[in-house]
Amino acid sequence: MDTTNKGTYKSRAKKQRASKETGKRKEPGEAGAEKSGATSEEPANRGLSETRKSLGGRKGRNEERNRGRKGEPQPGPGREVRGVRKKGRGEDTNPGIPTKLQVSPWRTVAPGPDGGYERLQTTEFGQELAAGLDLPILTYGQQASSSPSGPWYLAGIRKTCEAETRRLILDHHPDFESDACVRRWITYNLFGQKLDEETGLPLIPWQLIEWVNGGCLYGKEGTTAGEVLEDLRGKTSLEGLDYTSWIPEERTRLVLNSGIREPVRRAAHSEDLSDPTRRVYIESGRDLNRNAPSNRRGKWEEQLAEEPSRAPSAASRKVLRHMNSVYPRTLNPVKRHIAAAAAYVDKRDYEIDTNMQPGEGPRDYEQRKAQHRRTQRGFHKSVLRAIDIQHKPFYRFSEDRRTDRIFSANESALLLPSDVRKILFQDFYDIDLQSAHLNIAASIWGADAAIERLKNPSYGIWEDLIEPIEPLVVLSNSHGNLTSREVKQELFGKLKSAFKPALYSTVFGMNQTGIRRELTLRLKSIFPSETASSVSGDFMSHPVIDSLLGARERQFEKIEENGGAQAAEGRFVPLDESQDNPAASVLGTIAQSYEMSLMSVLVDYEQKRERKKARNRFRLMLWLHDGAYVSMRSPSARMSDLEDRLAEKADELGVIARFDCEPVVAPEGAETSQEDSGAST
Repeated sequence: MDTTNKGTYKSRAKKQRASKETGKRKEPGEAGAEKSGATSEEPANRGLSETRKSLGGRKGRNEERNRGRKGEPQPGPGREVRGVRKKGRGEDTNPGIPTKLQVSPWRTVAPGPDGGYERLQTTEFGQELAAGLDLPILTYGQQASSSPSGPWYLAGIRKTCEAETRRLILDHHPDFESDACVRRWITYNLFGQKLDEETGLPLIPWQLIEWVNGGCLYGKEGTTAGEVLEDLRGKTSLEGLDYTSWIPEERTRLVLNSGIREPVRRAAHSEDLSDPTRRVYIESGRDLNRNAPSNRRGKWEEQLAEEPSRAPSAASRKVLRHMNSVYPRTLNPVKRHIAAAAAYVDKRDYEIDTNMQPGEGPRDYEQRKAQHRRTQRGFHKSVLRAIDIQHKPFYRFSEDRRTDRIFSANESALLLPSDVRKILFQDFYDIDLQSAHLNIAASIWGADAAIERLKNPSYGIWEDLIEPIEPLVVLSNSHGNLTSREVKQELFGKLKSAFKPALYSTVFGMNQTGIRRELTLRLKSIFPSETASSVSGDFMSHPVIDSLLGARERQFEKIEENGGAQAAEGRFVPLDESQDNPAASVLGTIAQSYEMSLMSVLVDYEQKRERKKARNRFRLMLWLHDGAYVSMRSPSARMSDLEDRLAEKADELGVIARFDCEPVVAPEGAETSQEDSGAST
């Protein structure tokens, strides 16, 4: 199942043009804006002076600066924090405690859940963080949702490392312990870098430099970002530090050399997850508290206590409450597979979707892609470390509460690629809605020709789309003998990968020209250009696709006429004129409401068996939008019960719905022991 959004990317140029309408770019001395994604009315690219006038003025700015622990060590001898006000100095932010996400006004990188770097996919029905990621790639001027992981430039910074890694840091950088600025710089560059999408180099925006400095930049009593960096290079153990000049339109610099010694970097990037007793807190050096898991859960429970009141529907409220109350011990089987997952991540092949930049040579291009892979692999390993300390996922709603979907609130398995996630959950079963959004869209749009085929339980959309194309593959001579089972499976997988985004783009509102153009580009990796264009035309004229497109246009007209439409539980979803395609946004939101209502039967079923104290327990382990990982005995009997419940709910909603169920299987090449593999029986 796929928990990411489907749709199209917006061009950088288009986003930059949009940003100019919301605010004029500032010069370096006045640039750099922090903006909470929770408030869509404010422009994302304000100058620093504008930021200080808003969000509570000076008080709000000081509160942002002064969050965190008190009593941290003062800077080392010969150094002082530049620009610190007399009334108090900035203190370390604790990114583990939920706060508001501060929006980056430029592109940043976050590793995606299914390979490659996951962009903030801007579909024509709106924006969501893919799989609940806190760090999307953002184009200049683009807004993002709030996050519980702290300001965007601090989100994801680790709090623990191996004791040996910290010992090496102190050996090579003895001022790490005495100088808070050095400590923050090393912590960011070793354990939480954010990369620039175009160059693959770490970003050091003014907000981050202000955090490193511990005092505000610019202003009457302030200093400049360049002076802070020069102090780090000239007065500390970071003498090798090097960076680019200020990039005015991006409001950032890039790190060319962090100044951190090679043995330290090597140790930090090769830590072993198998023994949590070897881990210490990066800042203090204290051993990892044995009560850390329960303490972390307590903080999240406190922070998310009011989250159910933000639910857009009764079904989503019920699901959120249930998933946030899962007993941690029921997820204990996950922990015994963490070392295997980490070993798999070390050798996993990361496909990097990035183009060569103007003036970039082949060698530089390959080095940049290698840097992306290292950072992506490091992010996934940092998530595994967090799971090793506290393995229970917590869930939240999106900031605008428009969608019924719930997302990861903490560093959890939801942020991992699906193949890595399957290693952790190989003791459970995977239940998902079969072709969820296709069936929902056809049903609620009244696409009669599509419904006629989809209501047949034995019908398969992918076989129907792909089988007529096989003769063309023979003509193209791209795959040789189609009687080979292995070759046919490989071909089927490639064609499904090409057709799947086109099908979801049809459901989620992309215009027909865009659907065909994107599909043709994907098919050119399989067919010659002329054949690719012909096949994409066949896709558009397929009875199911043609029926969906016609019904979709009729729905657009109704939504425009009525100013919105009704979701699954009767709530009215209004047009949001801030979206590029408001009508498509409404359709996407409505489809997700039906998805939540259908999936909620899993929660109802578990709660009913719990009340009856039934012997054969059924437990939800992980929520995946249109599916879930579950623990159960007698799966045939459980699925028979669930199919009856789903059929009843589907009849009530007037949609087509069926469940698929199979054991979660670890990917080939993952290290598993015989006693630990297989679903619960």
